[in-house]
Amino acid sequence: SEMCIRDRYQRRVHGALMKGKKVYDPPRFMSCQVAAEQLIEAEDVLQKGAYSRKTMCYGLGRIGQSDQVIVSGCLEDFVSKIEIGPPLHSFVICAEEIHPIEEEMIKYWALKQ
Repeated sequence: SEMCIRDRYQRRVHGALMKGKKVYDPPRFMSCQVAAEQLIEAEDVLQKGAYSRKTMCYGLGRIGQSDQVIVSGCLEDFVSKIEIGPPLHSFVICAEEIHPIEEEMIKYWALKQ
């Protein structure tokens, strides 16, 4: 499996951007949903075939805390069906070929419909 680490990101303040100034919004933590949206958009634009909307992924939230969340699903599910809750999130993209134990864990952590 490969891991995509999405940590914090900043956006330039629109008004400052128009004036050519480098002023940024305060940093925010990226959610699994935003990471999935951006990955889908990047693949739609670049069409590199690195992954698809059906690529299996894991979303993890607040690991080690009493309210931790671990969910597996396909990339597009993280956009519309899977909610991890408040930060901090980690997002893991699985390789095409995975070990049988990894397959079992995907089923174990799958979103319960």
